Amino acid sequence: MNYIGMTTKGPEAVRQKHTDFTGKLLDVWPDGFAQRLTDSLVRTRFRNGGDKQELLTPDQIYSYQIDPWNTCELFHKGHSVRVEVSSSAFPKYGRNQNTGEALAKTSNMMIAKQTIYHDREHPSFVVIPIVPEKSMDLTATGSAR
Repeated sequence: MNYIGMTTKGPEAVRQKHTDFTGKLLDVWPDGFAQRLTDSLVRTRFRNGGDKQELLTPDQIYSYQIDPWNTCELFHKGHSVRVEVSSSAFPKYGRNQNTGEALAKTSNMMIAKQTIYHDREHPSFVVIPIVPEKSMDLTATGSAR
């Protein structure tokens, strides 16, 4: 049993001027139930800050870091870790119509076509810090399931 959190980082290219990337950390139970622990979203037009909108150049490779914030989970025997990278998490996050037009002010839509690179020239990775159980005082956390 270990406690973990997550961050993902990697180069991606898209064929439109704006899209989203989401990262999700899940605990998959032995019966197949997948419990979402935490997630986050990168809106590519705000990749350099929320106050500065910059549209993408289609097919150019950009690097993003998706940080789904802190979490702590005790993974019991038989459970597994799942990481999902996607382009949406509607309805948790508002939909992105992928056109580059003002968000929520148009009915135009484009299908997001994205490539996540993972090779020697374009490494992608997931960072999952693990805290061994013996370094934790589990009686103080009340984390028994």
